[in-house]
Amino acid sequence: MCGSGWLLTHWSSCVGHGGLAFYAILFHCFLLMNFLAFSVLHQYEESIEINSVTAFSGLGRLSFFPAFAILIAMVALTGLPPTAGFIAKLLIFSSLWSTYQETQNMMLLALFIIGLVNTVISLFFYLKIPYSLFMKEIIQPVGILKNSLTRNLLHGILVIILIYLFLQPDSLMGWINRITFVL
Repeated sequence: MCGSGWLLTHWSSCVGHGGLAFYAILFHCFLLMNFLAFSVLHQYEESIEINSVTAFSGLGRLSFFPAFAILIAMVALTGLPPTAGFIAKLLIFSSLWSTYQETQNMMLLALFIIGLVNTVISLFFYLKIPYSLFMKEIIQPVGILKNSLTRNLLHGILVIILIYLFLQPDSLMGWINRITFVL
């Protein structure tokens, strides 16, 4: 499922399980993951006009830092450790399973199973770019990837945040709990 699908999955099962603060944590995790992924992909497309997965072949050896940033973004979107994506999907699946156990609603069980299967399938699609970047040989001559200090700094900060939120998921919860929600 894409990020919005995961958020809606949680929304369908969040009655009594953290509500708005829990939803805000998931939203921010998926926002950071997607922003990092699209920012790095835009950098590649803008600099060397990459528009297919095969065009990424071997570029991880030429420009390691952007390739590492896209690796972390794709691992996070897949929901693997050591990224915030793992925590987000763990929270969603835990909430969904807990709500299913309380209500015995078969639709929630079906959603849980479909979500698990979809996560396994997404491994193939999300990890295709990092695989091409690092494991394949360069198949065509490419231009030079334009690196700016600002962009690299932004990508570095996002990578650190995604890994930090895996190691300290309570820090985002504490930050969100300090916000006063005015409804």
